Amino acid sequence: MAPSLATATIDAAAGGGPAADMFAELLAIERTARDEHRLTLLQWVLGLPFGLDPAAAARAILAHQQAHPRPALSTALRDLLAVVGRCSRERLDEMSRNRRAFRIAARSN
Repeated sequence: MAPSLATATIDAAAGGGPAADMFAELLAIERTARDEHRLTLLQWVLGLPFGLDPAAAARAILAHQQAHPRPALSTALRDLLAVVGRCSRERLDEMSRNRRAFRIAARSN
């Protein structure tokens, strides 16, 4: 069964649950990436559990950030999350496949 974010907005407002967990994970990635916002986002999207919609997860994280302004993700990363939140599942899947294919091709050269 695929993970669900049906209660993510409620969880974000309450300060717990999947939105808070994803927020903490993304914040930790961002702190180690040192201004590589697109790579941070890509690493996070590729690391999501199978079946979890990245757009829904991005919207849940943004809702969590709005309800809990500190600590804050960078403006650049929040802007990228907003773009992901508007992308369809199919488009993100295609972007992930292309990125994986590029990495595999780069390793073989």
